[in-house]
Amino acid sequence: AEAATAAGEAALDNLELAFTTDPAREASLLTEFSRRRTSEVVELVLIGRYEQLPAAATRLEAHIQQAQANMDTLAFSDPAQAARLETALEDTLANESFILEVLLQTSPAEAAPGLQQVLEIATRPLDN
Repeated sequence: AEAATAAGEAALDNLELAFTTDPAREASLLTEFSRRRTSEVVELVLIGRYEQLPAAATRLEAHIQQAQANMDTLAFSDPAQAARLETALEDTLANESFILEVLLQTSPAEAAPGLQQVLEIATRPLDN
């Protein structure tokens, strides 16, 4: 049921994105979706669904990459807005990475590989 809920939430996120044509709004939504994906990871660990962590990591990575692409597009027309959005994404990922680090230290060993994958994605420097 939890996997279906996560998949349903991701589908709703994609639907919302499909109706968003403003790159700044899209980048902002994708930053929020990145936060949601890390919350999803926390939930998966807490309920012991470690096998679902790689899929959550893939969704997180896709949201980050999409946000960066939108910021790159926006940088041509509004560099200041693109910089603000990039800072917001970096701040979100830094906050979420802290939570994930704590979770990694307190979770069973079975969760470690998936959590490390998510952390690697969340702490990877953004392309500039």
